[in-house]
Amino acid sequence: MSPVWVSFVAACTALVASICGPLVTLAITRRQFRSNVLSVNREKWIATLREMTAELISLAAAVDVVRRRSAGDWKGGRDALAADVAHLAKFERLVLVRWNIRLLLNAEEPAHAELIETIDAMVAALQQDPDRAQPLLDYSNAVAATARVVIRAAWQRVKAGT
Repeated sequence: MSPVWVSFVAACTALVASICGPLVTLAITRRQFRSNVLSVNREKWIATLREMTAELISLAAAVDVVRRRSAGDWKGGRDALAADVAHLAKFERLVLVRWNIRLLLNAEEPAHAELIETIDAMVAALQQDPDRAQPLLDYSNAVAATARVVIRAAWQRVKAGT
């Protein structure tokens, strides 16, 4: 083999390496950046869902106290609001938190759909008369357990980096 040919092959190899090296590095960096951004966003989503779920359960307990203390027919809370308008803020916040949670979830995923159904059942129970309703603690525990399933699945995705 001639020295010119060896020099030519070495120069071509160096040229290919100088072009491909940065391209491979760029592709790997993009993938890592996307993975990090997804993980950070998912962690924020998990924290938000956890806080919203806890607040929903807390507000439901407060509404349940008002419901059990109300004199007369509950009528979905209308009588309690008529008797004391100060309860309106709690009722409004309960509705806001409920819908925030619904908007955080993907109703197409089975665990998310189950959480939405469990929350809806709890809110529906709050609208019933206290003597006919299932204890709120049962609903609160069901909401918390279902939310744990959703959060655990999201944490698995964070750990996997997807």
